[in-house]
This record gives sequence, structure tokens and C-alpha cells, in this order.
Amino acid sequence: DFVIVVTSWSLSSLQIIRAFRVFRALRLVTRVDTLRKLVTALMDVFPKMSAIGALLVLIFYIFAVMFTVLFKDLYGLGLTEEDYFSGLAVTLFTLTQMMTMDWSGMARECMAVYPWAWMPFLLFVAVSGFIVFNLIIAVVCDAVATVEHQGEGETDDSSHDVINSSSYHRSQCISGASEYQSEKVRELRSRVDLLVQNQLEMHYVVQALVDDIQNNADLKAKSEGCLGIDDEFSDALSQGSCS
Repeated sequence: DFVIVVTSWSLSSLQIIRAFRVFRALRLVTRVDTLRKLVTALMDVFPKMSAIGALLVLIFYIFAVMFTVLFKDLYGLGLTEEDYFSGLAVTLFTLTQMMTMDWSGMARECMAVYPWAWMPFLLFVAVSGFIVFNLIIAVVCDAVATVEHQGEGETDDSSHDVINSSSYHRSQCISGASEYQSEKVRELRSRVDLLVQNQLEMHYVVQALVDDIQNNADLKAKSEGCLGIDDEFSDALSQGSCS
């Protein structure tokens, strides 16, 4: 901006270059996501557009030569109001106008002289205005769709990353819970083993007590039997002495 303003002040005849400051608006392209995608799509299809442009130039040259040869004398003879086809350069400009679908007036002027003149006009309009132009639109639309698909792919990748991160954290939580449960199971198992061991010890103690009680009962029975024998023997002795 500084260079443009200083140059326009020093050279008054070049003040028109100050108008180029309006191109600063192009900075919006980098700030607006939609415009940035569109420009990216146009850059991606530039090779295809170059091929289509070369084809269009070839079509223009062929039809320019044909129209110049067929209708170059009409303006010189005063048969048309405007000079449409007197030379190759003029014909190229006329064909550019025809490509914008503004061709009916000049076609009727030529048809007033040559009734068959509608055929080359329709042929050029069909090739340049319909086929080539629609081909350009198709290429641009395909590029825009590709860019949008890539954007969706990046969004999907970020979503997958989030999902994978969530899955990782979930797996970590599950793993931690599993370890905690395993620790609890081991603790319960150790307690159960301790209880079983205590139960076995209690069983051994009870069995020992039962055996002691049984032995005491046997000893008591034997002692009672011996006392009965002694009493009988004493009775027998007392009876013998009396007799």
C-alpha cells in the first residue's frame, strides 16, 4: 500500500494504480473456509483446465478459419450491419461473443444472404457453449466434491482419534477394574483358605476331644467292672467264714 500511494502521488498520470489496492480483498480467501476450499479445488484441477483450454483454443481456431472463409465478404458488400468475419482476429472476437449465447442476431443477418448459414452457427454453439462449457463445470464440481470429501475424511479421522482415545481410556478403566477385582478375588481366596485351615484344626481338636471322652468312658467302665468283682469276692469270703 505504501509503494502504491507514494508512486501515485509522485506520478499523477499513474494514479490509476491506486485502484489495485482493491485486491487486498483477496485476503478473505485465506480467512473464509468455503473460499479457501474453492480456490484449492481450482488449483487441483488446473492441469485438467489447461487441457480443456487447449482444446477450446483449437476449436476456436478451426471455426474462426471456417467462418472467415464462408462469410468474410458480407460486410464489404454491405450485407451485414457489423463487421463479424472480415478477418481472423475479428472472427475470434465474434466467436467469443457467440460462446456467450449472443449469436442469434448475427446468424439471422448471415441467413438473409445464405439460408444454410444456421448450420455452422448451431454447430459452433453446440460444441463450445454446451459441450466444452459443461465439461469445465463438471471438472470444477468434481474437484470441489473431492476437496469436501477430503475434509470429511479429516473430520472422520479426528472422530476416529477421539473414539480410539475414548476406547483406550475405557480399556484402561476396564483393565484397572479387572486388576482390582482380581486383587479382591485373591484376598477372598486367601481368607477362604484360612477359614478352611481353621476348620480343619477345629475338626482335629473336636476329634481329639471325642477320643479322650471315649477313652475316659472305657477306663470308667473297666474300673466299675473291677469294683464289681472285688465286691463278689468279698461276699464269697464272708460266706465261707460263716460256715
